[in-house]
Parts: sequence; structure tokens; C-alpha cells
Amino acid sequence: MCGICGISGRGASETRVRQMTKALGRRGPDGNGTWLDAEAGIALGHTRLSIIDLSSGGHQPMSYADGRYHIVFNGEIYNYVELRRQLKDDGAVFLSQSDTEVILAAFRRWGTQCLQRLRGMFAFALWDRDERRLYLVRDRLGIKPLLFAETPLGIIFASEIKSLLASGIVDPVIEPQAIFDLLANGSVCQPGTILRGVRSIEPGTCITVESNGKRKTEKFWDFSEATRKLRSSLVNITYKEAQIMVREKLEEACRYHLVADVPVGSFLSGGLDSTSITALMSLYMPTKVKSFSIGFEQKSGVSDELYAARQVAKHIGCEHTEAILTTNDIMDSFDDLIRTIDQPSYDGANIYFVSKAASKYVSVALSGLGGDEMFFGYPHFTSLYKAAQQKVRFTDHMYRIINDLRPNRFTNISALRCQSLPQRYAGVRRILNDNAIVKALSQTMNAHFSFNFMEAYIQSFIDESLPSLDQTVLVECRHYLRNTLLRDADVMSMGHGIEVRPVMLDNILVEHVSALPQEIKVKNGWHKALLIDSIRDLLPPDILNRPKKGFELPLGYWLRTVLRQRFFDCIESPTSKLIFNKNFLDKCKENIYNTGMTPLSWTILILVSWIKEYNCVISD
Repeated sequence: MCGICGISGRGASETRVRQMTKALGRRGPDGNGTWLDAEAGIALGHTRLSIIDLSSGGHQPMSYADGRYHIVFNGEIYNYVELRRQLKDDGAVFLSQSDTEVILAAFRRWGTQCLQRLRGMFAFALWDRDERRLYLVRDRLGIKPLLFAETPLGIIFASEIKSLLASGIVDPVIEPQAIFDLLANGSVCQPGTILRGVRSIEPGTCITVESNGKRKTEKFWDFSEATRKLRSSLVNITYKEAQIMVREKLEEACRYHLVADVPVGSFLSGGLDSTSITALMSLYMPTKVKSFSIGFEQKSGVSDELYAARQVAKHIGCEHTEAILTTNDIMDSFDDLIRTIDQPSYDGANIYFVSKAASKYVSVALSGLGGDEMFFGYPHFTSLYKAAQQKVRFTDHMYRIINDLRPNRFTNISALRCQSLPQRYAGVRRILNDNAIVKALSQTMNAHFSFNFMEAYIQSFIDESLPSLDQTVLVECRHYLRNTLLRDADVMSMGHGIEVRPVMLDNILVEHVSALPQEIKVKNGWHKALLIDSIRDLLPPDILNRPKKGFELPLGYWLRTVLRQRFFDCIESPTSKLIFNKNFLDKCKENIYNTGMTPLSWTILILVSWIKEYNCVISD
């Protein structure tokens, strides 16, 4: 796990790439390196968090085949041992035990077709000296980040925005669409970013950059296509057979995700997903699993799951560590949190604090992230499923109007039935709807506003050939999972020099679970039944009856106490007045005790604080 960066074009220089590499220092506390071919116009930078092959043999940028290929790589290739063995049998020579060198040898042997063989999470830049060609690659589900910008000085790329800014080539100009995204969903929709002109490489994609600057984009993996190929072979599977298959794929994924030459731990919230992963880890680790949980001081008014996590850890036999957050912790850490988050986001503070606690003991932590997406764990899966199965009724249009005024669970179903697929998904997790965003923004910002953007965005990747629940999984993976959960998990953990591995997002597991018939995955209306039944023998009995509870931070309490003055200063700042209108800002101050406003207030605080931290410009 590392940080990578580089420049392809006439802007490539030793000074720039060193500045970019330095900005990624927290992602790689164990070493760094740069490489430059000034004549070819290519510069690569790398910071290293040593996980596999701790020797100097794993140093990057790494070259191969007498210097024809150079690479900077971020991530882990879990099946690198098998690939290494196969390549060695074909005559490949290796000078290290690293997975990085395996990528280089695989690329030399199979070209871009090697991407189909890589099992893991990865983002890398590979330079082919002979062809004068750069390859930028991102893993199938977008677990690892890779951003780029096309500039007059060439294409510049990095793991994080702060590295792009450090080059001096990318201007710190805010993209208005990103502000709309944040107010709607609490995160920026990829491939966009918070900065104008900076894009995120799409998951499962390889971008080829020629010496003349022209680029070609190719998909090497697609969610719908991958599951469609498997679906016909699983159409007649029984529930019992599906249980056995899921258990086999879970155990296989867990074994692969434990590959490391450093201590590996677990983020344990006490919920089903993290408990499942921790229990599976215990089957294959020679020592007790080191598990980590965070909780809050009692006066915060938020009930945590420390007790549940403690009981799970005891049942599994973990070496358990708890971190209790106080108001002083958030006050002392807030500025660092803003620097670490890399792009504004409503989410991510929980990963920041649990990573901070775990980094004292381990360099790798396995996570249950992705379990809700793969096994239908979110409450809205049920309401969306019901809406898809029922026809619009005469009274639904009336109830939809009532729902806009005073929503409840009955009118919500009617409203969903009246909506198109994109409209239904666009309404999930909304902080503000389009009309509320217009009322919040300044006149200058509203000049950039586009109604129904979220619907159009979701429409762009909907696959209506999929069954309704699988359709929801696809949207979750391409929207909330990619734009919020994975992005925040990466930057917040790497900011503390710790690698988070989401076992549930192993691509083989994802493909097989997603390809199962819809009726197999929903047993008696219980969406996570298949996951539970596949590993029931490993789970504490009381977790089977525990209702789902999302991890909740005491954001409202922090805003009303230790961050109160900071929030008021934020509201009064010139930046806020450029983005929002006065009436809206006044209401934000007045409603600080309104818990329904907490998501919006927290998002504004993060956004404005981030803009100030990086001296960004609000475009008119």
C-alpha cells in the first residue's frame, strides 16, 4: 500500500515530482522514491507502506526487463504467489519477493490482458520505454484511488488531490458541480472531483497515454458483464448449494486478504459484516486476531456498539482494543482530519479515528465494508424492492404530494411507485433535494446549477436487464460505495499509515454472489439470511437477532459544543458567503440544535474548512 504520482509530458521534472511525492508522505511512511526520464518526458513518484517484501527489493519506482518498463503501484495483488510461479515457469526472472515485480512480469508476458488475472485492489502507472506509452490502471471496484488532470504541460496523476496541487500545475479552483453533489449526497460523484479539471479514473479501467498526448480508455471489468457470464451456470442452484458456495468464496477471499509480511488486524464494530470477517480471520491466523473498536463518552448522547463489539471479540477470542473518543479528541484532531480527508465528505470521521487507534498495533486491517451492498443490508433495499414489484395505484399520486410535505413510511412507498428507476435511486440518502439546493446557494453558484443531475448520473450506469435487487446492488456499488465509503476508507486509513482491506469486495466473491438468483438471496424477506446461514457456526448467537444499526458518530453533539464556535466562524466566512445565500446561512446558525439539520451542517463545515485549508478559489 502506497501513494503514487507522476507527470507525462513537457511538465515532467525532478522538482515537481519530488514535491508531489512529499505531499503523499503519510501514505508511505516507510520510504519514497522518484524516477525521471527527461528526454521522454515522464516522471514517477512513490511513497511506500511496506506490506509485502519488506526488503529494499520492494522499493519503487521499480523497473523491469532491462529498464523497458517502470512502475509505481498502490495496493496489493493477493494472488501474486501463484502468478509468480506461473511466470517463473514461463522463464521470467525475479529479483524480489514483491507483488509489484509480478505485475511488471505479467505485463511483459500478457500486456494489458494481465489485468484480468490480477486479484486484489490496485492502482498503478506503468511506463513502456520502447513504445513511449503510459498506462494508468484502477482496480475493478475502485477500492484504490487514481486521479488525473490534462494540462498544457501534460497529463498529471496521483493517489490524492493534495499531490496534484503540490505540483504547481493544477489550479486550486473549485468545481461547482462538486458542491451540488455534496449538498445532495454528502460526497462528490466520480469521475468528478472537488477540483475543476481533475478527474478520477473509473473502476475496472485502463487509460493508455501515447507520446503525443492522445489517450485511449478501455474497460477490463464491468459489474454487469461479469455477473451476466456466471448467471446462467447458477440459475438452478438450491439455497443449500448457495450457502456452501458463499462459505467457500468467503473463506477463500479471507485467506487471500491475510497475505502480508506485517501484523494484520480487524475493524470490529459488533455488526454482522465486521463480525463475519473477524470470525473468518480466526480460522486462518496462528495467533489471536487483533480487533479494534471506537466508542464515545456517555455525555455525547449517542449510543455506540462497544458492548456488542466486546461480546463478539470475547466469543471469537480476539485481542481486543477499544478507543473512547472525547470532545477533546475531535477538537484536537479536526484540522488534521480536514488535511487527511483529501476531498470534502460527510462521512469518514469514524475510519479516521479507528485507523488512528489501530495504527499503533498493526499495518493492515480487514474490514466488513461492502457487506451491506453485496447482501442487501440497507433498509432501502426493501422499499425499493417493493416499489419495483408493484404497479402504480390511483391514490399513489395523491400520497406522493403528501410525502413531499410530511413523509412517512406509507406515503414513501407510494412516492417510490410513481418514480422512475433513476428518480428512486437519486432520492436515497439525500441531504437536500434539488429545490432546497437552489434555495441554499448564492446567485453566482445557482448560475451553474443543473436540475435532475443525480437522476441523469444514475441513469448513466443503470442496467435494466438486471433483477430489481441486483439493480440496487449495481447502483450502490457505482454510487455510494465508490463515491463515499471506499474513497473515505482509503484516505482516512492511509493518512495513518494503515491499509484497509474490504474482504467482501473480493471480485470473485462479488461476481458469484451477484450472479445468484434473486430469490436465493432473499429468504422470507430477510435480506442477509444467505450470509448468516453460510457462516452461522462462527457467529455469536445473540448477533442473529440483533437489529441492524448503522455506525453513528455524535456529530450533532460536537457541533453544539466543542465545534460550535468553529461552525459559526465557518458560516460567517467569506467562502460561505460566496457559496450560499444569507438567508440560508442565517437559518443554519438558528438551527444548530435541530438534529435534522446535522448532516447538512456537518457537510458545510467540512466543505468550507477544506476550501480554506487548500486555499481554493470559488469560480464565478
